[in-house]
Amino acid sequence: MNRKKRAKLHDIYREIPNIACKGHCSVACGFIAMSKGEYEEMRKATGRKPSVVRGDRCNYLNLETGRCNAYDARPAVCRLYGVVDVMPCVFGCVPEKMLTEGEARHIMDRISSLFGEPR
Repeated sequence: MNRKKRAKLHDIYREIPNIACKGHCSVACGFIAMSKGEYEEMRKATGRKPSVVRGDRCNYLNLETGRCNAYDARPAVCRLYGVVDVMPCVFGCVPEKMLTEGEARHIMDRISSLFGEPR
């Protein structure tokens, strides 16, 4: 991915509110959708391709800590977990701001458009 697209992607990521994560959401770390650009970012950051292990969990999930080994490179869907009104954190983690489903869809659509992918 070129620098311009990477910068735009990270600009979009900065629009996603932070959440005071307690690290219990690893139960949600399974098969997820991501753009081609996000896939490439995770592969570049870790040296490994994103995949699902044993059909039920993300290969970046550290089973000892319950944390993501690719946290800084995680895709938008992971960043949105717990900060969108239709997918709140079931463990009580509180975002600095809650996004509406429409706002989250707009973020995902912009990422898809950035990489020329169908929405």
